[in-house]
Amino acid sequence: MNSTVLVHGADNFIGSRLVETLRQRGGIEVQAVAGADEAALRRALPAAQSVAHCIVGAASDIERGGAALYGLLAVTPNAPSVVHLSSMTVYGSVTGSVDESCPIRADLGSYAAAQARAEGLAAKYSRAVILRSGVEYGPGCATWSGRVSRWLRAHRLGDLGEAGDGVCNLIYIEDLLSVILAALREPGVEGGVFNVAAADKPTWNQYFTQYALALGAVPVRRISPRRLSLEAGIAPLLKVAEILAGGARGGSRLVPPPIPASLLLACRHEMALNVTQVENRLGARWTPLKEGLRRTAKFYG
Repeated sequence: MNSTVLVHGADNFIGSRLVETLRQRGGIEVQAVAGADEAALRRALPAAQSVAHCIVGAASDIERGGAALYGLLAVTPNAPSVVHLSSMTVYGSVTGSVDESCPIRADLGSYAAAQARAEGLAAKYSRAVILRSGVEYGPGCATWSGRVSRWLRAHRLGDLGEAGDGVCNLIYIEDLLSVILAALREPGVEGGVFNVAAADKPTWNQYFTQYALALGAVPVRRISPRRLSLEAGIAPLLKVAEILAGGARGGSRLVPPPIPASLLLACRHEMALNVTQVENRLGARWTPLKEGLRRTAKFYG
């Protein structure tokens, strides 16, 4: 691995964990730059031999971070390698088994479109490797583990019936970090694109049920279509309440987190990421779901 690694997006749950992992390995100079700090990125980039671009968040954050990095790389004398963390959402509404040759649609909203535009910038940079991540879960993954644990304990999620029979392309956070590290150190992968998700893919119903059991949130409730419609209807109101409560100390914990329509849409989506390339070329290995959920439940217990 190159001795100077710049982590762009070091202030989020993926980037901060990557910084910690790199520093624990020793012999590597790590430059940690927050996703929105373009001035710090400009200062740090000339010394970097490789960059891990790990921007997550809203569509605007994805676009702004990508534009900042690749705009600066165009005028930076050195040409560091880049590992660009993207998302499976760029495939949009495609169904079935999907490998990296599948055309990008990004037709499921602004977030997917932003990821696709950021990928477009990465694709023009010859030394970039693109990782299309699935659903990140595990300790510290607030969106797909922290919030879900609250919904399961409140019995707002469970067995969704037909509404939860879509494919859940889970990726345990430590496995994702291992793939990023492999992409940073492996020669000959520049210009490559890799799907990143565990090979064994449960349905969303199986994910919710097994996670509930690990949390002890039993009995697992069967959620009716009527209840799902109600959740979709009150989600905007809960989101407003969550934002308002966030201004009060500890107030946000008193407001039940809204279940967004995007989650309910994902639970029906039957798309399975083919991960043969990342296994063969980057040596990816996957934490068994039962073990990953055990560790996650312990963290959020």
